[in-house]
Amino acid sequence: YLLVVVSNQSGIARGKITPEELRRIHEKLDRVLIGHGVRIHHYALCTHHPDEGCECRKPKPKLVLDAATRYRIDLSQSFMIGDKRSDVECGRNAKLAGSFLVGSGYGAEEAKALPHSEGVFFPDLGSVVTRVLSLG
Repeated sequence: YLLVVVSNQSGIARGKITPEELRRIHEKLDRVLIGHGVRIHHYALCTHHPDEGCECRKPKPKLVLDAATRYRIDLSQSFMIGDKRSDVECGRNAKLAGSFLVGSGYGAEEAKALPHSEGVFFPDLGSVVTRVLSLG
């Protein structure tokens, strides 16, 4: 699998974080993950304020669709994993093979408001990765 991070980062538009700080966070994440044999291939980011009404903010699928075009990703064989309902909705809007909510971060609270979350919610990243790998 190619790993693509699709993320709303309105903190940039809000002035809470600079693009350079976000780049350093991604570099650190890359260093940590590579030690575990994991590589993020691309970061697809919406840095707009939520009130801007842009086309790239999740749950809209633009960032997923753009990454699919760039990397020739078969969306029917792809999965979205996130900790917000907007992640699950984005995966569904992009017509991915599966879209899963993980219990870390905001996930446990978000699951309470997600209709029909059975089969979509997983308590941790390890369990959802195991599920994805069983499907592929």
